[in-house]
Amino acid sequence: MAEYKRRVCDRVVNIERLSAYDMSASTVARYFSVLCKSDPQVILGYT
Repeated sequence: MAEYKRRVCDRVVNIERLSAYDMSASTVARYFSVLCKSDPQVILGYT
């Protein structure tokens, strides 16, 4: 239920979550496409 709630909240406030754990060439290409299409105002990361 918590996962569903998070996804709904993300959609409402226009958040796109991209996994930092899957960095294959095809995934990075998809992430690049997502970022270009969404024209983000802010990109948050963590270490």
